[in-house]
Amino acid sequence: MTMSNNKTKYDVSLESEEQAENCRIEICMVPMRDGVKLDTVVYLPEDNEKHHVVLVRSPYNPRDTVSLGGKDILEQGMIYIVQSCRGSSRSGGDFVPFKNERKDAEDTFAWIRQQSWFGGRVAMTGGSYCGLTQWLGAIGDSPELVAITPGVSCSNIHDKLLIGGAFFLQLHMHWGMSMYVRCVAKDAEIGDWDKENLASHLPLLEIDEAAGLGRVDYWRDWLEKCDDQDYWEEGAINHNYEKITAPAYMYGGWYDFYNAGTVENFIGMRTRGGSEKARKFTRCVMGPWGHGGLKNPDIFGEENNLDRVHEMISLYRKNILEAPDVDPLPDEPPMRYFVMGSNQWRESDCWPPEGVEEKCFYIHSNDCANTRFGAGRLDCVKPGSETADTYIYDPRNPVPSRGGCFSSPGENGCVDQRDVEERSDVLVYVSEELDSDIEIAGQVKVRLFAATNSLDTDFTAKLVDIYPDGRVLNICDGIIRARYRNGLFKPELLEPGEIYEYEIDCWHTANRFLRGHRIGLDISSSNFPRFDRNPNTGHALGVDAELRPARQVIYHDSEHPSCVILPVTAE
Repeated sequence: MTMSNNKTKYDVSLESEEQAENCRIEICMVPMRDGVKLDTVVYLPEDNEKHHVVLVRSPYNPRDTVSLGGKDILEQGMIYIVQSCRGSSRSGGDFVPFKNERKDAEDTFAWIRQQSWFGGRVAMTGGSYCGLTQWLGAIGDSPELVAITPGVSCSNIHDKLLIGGAFFLQLHMHWGMSMYVRCVAKDAEIGDWDKENLASHLPLLEIDEAAGLGRVDYWRDWLEKCDDQDYWEEGAINHNYEKITAPAYMYGGWYDFYNAGTVENFIGMRTRGGSEKARKFTRCVMGPWGHGGLKNPDIFGEENNLDRVHEMISLYRKNILEAPDVDPLPDEPPMRYFVMGSNQWRESDCWPPEGVEEKCFYIHSNDCANTRFGAGRLDCVKPGSETADTYIYDPRNPVPSRGGCFSSPGENGCVDQRDVEERSDVLVYVSEELDSDIEIAGQVKVRLFAATNSLDTDFTAKLVDIYPDGRVLNICDGIIRARYRNGLFKPELLEPGEIYEYEIDCWHTANRFLRGHRIGLDISSSNFPRFDRNPNTGHALGVDAELRPARQVIYHDSEHPSCVILPVTAE
C-alpha cells in the first residue's frame, strides 16, 4: 500500500508557548485505503533525527488531546502524533462510532512507517475512546507497535452497550448525541438532548428526533441490531487477545463504567496475549475512581488520585520504546489495586488475587424485606422454609440511579443509598454487625431465583457497605434482562409465573467491610436513567411507548437459595 504525505496548514493550539518553541509541527492529511484522509498533527523534536512515536487516535478535537502528556513525550525525545478519527474534527469520511478503527489504525501505521523522521517503534496512549482505538489498533498486523497504554476502556463494544442485556442508556444517549453534534451535524442547533427528561422519552429509537437532531443512524443501529452478533464482531477485543503482541499498561476504576472491560483485558492479555512480552509485561492498576478520576476524595483520600498512574504510564512508554525486549517496570506488580474501606493499596500477580474464596451470603425474610425498614437478613446459613418476597416494578416510576459507575453528573462513585432503600420496590437484606473485618477482591455475583407475571423484565442487585453512623454506601451493582439470562445473543422470553435462576454480574471490586459495619444487598428491577427501563412487554428493544407494571417474586428457600457470592480474601 502506498501512502502519500499530504500536508495542509491550520492553526493548532499547544499546551504552552514553551512547547511551541520546543517542537516542529507538521499537519498531514493521511490517506486511508479507501481514499478518506485523516487529520493528523505531528509534533516533532527540533532536531532532524529519527525518533520513536507516541500516537493518539481520537474522535475529539486535537486541541483537546494535545494535553494528553504531549509536552512530557516531546521532552523525552519522542514524536507525538494526534490523529482525528474518521469523520471527526477535520478528518474526512463519516463518523460511525467503533467502526473503521482497526483498519484506519493499520493504515496509519503504514503511513508512519514511510516517514523520514520515524525511528522504528510506536506506542499508543489515551483513555476511554482513545483507549478503544489502541486495543483495536493492536489487533492488526503492525509490528512497529510495541506498547499500548489504554485507560478506562472496554473489552467488547456490544457488552458495553448492553450490560446484562439492559441498554446503558444515560451514557450512550449523552455521548451518542453529543458526538453527533460534534462530528456529523456540525452546524445543527442543539435541542434538549442534554436535559434530564430526554432519557424518559419513548420510544427509545426516537430519542434522536426528540433531541432535535433528526435520524441518527448509529443510534438506531445500537438498538435495532443489539442481537446481531456479526454486526458487533469487529469490536470484540476479548475475542482477539491472541492477535495482540504489544503489551499493555492499563488502568481502570471500581466506579468506572468500563470496570469489567479493564479487568477482562488484563486477564485476557496475561493468559492469552499474542506474545511472551504481551503476557509478561502487561500491567493493570484499579483504583477508587470513576471514568474521570477520583470522585470521593473525602472517603478515599485526595492522595489516591491518578497522578502516580500517569507517572507510571510515562515511564512505561519511555522504557519500552527504548528497549522493547526488557520489562519496562520490573519493580511493578502485574496488578496493583485499591481496597476501599481500609483505603490501602495491594499487589497481586493475577486477578482475582491468589487465596480468594467465593463465599455465599444468603438472603432471608418472611415476606417482609421491602425497604430498609423491613426484616430482610443476609448471612452464610442456607435458607430452609421461607416465604418469598414480592414487589411491584412499575417502569413509570423506576428506581433512580444513585452513584455507581454512571448516573447523574457529579453523583458517580460512592453515594448514600438510604433514600433509595426507602422505596417499597427495593428489597433490602442486611447482615448482623461484623465482629471482624471481611475483605473482598474480585468479581461479585448474585444468584437469584425469581418469577414475574411478564414476558420479560429486569432484576438489579447492589452490594452496599452499611456504616455504624447509618450511611449506606454502594460498592458495586449489576443488572440482568430476563430474556438474556442464557446469553446476550440468545434472547428467550419468559413463561409468566415460572421460577428462573439468574446470575447477576456486579462486576469487580475490592472493599474491606470493617468490624462494626454491616453488609447489605439491595434487589429491585430498575436503575434509571443509567439503564433503560424494561417496559415488561417482551417487545424488541427501543420500540415501546407502552409501559406495564410487573409483579416480581424473589424466592429464598432450600430449593431456591438466592445469595450474593463474595470473593473473600485469605487473611
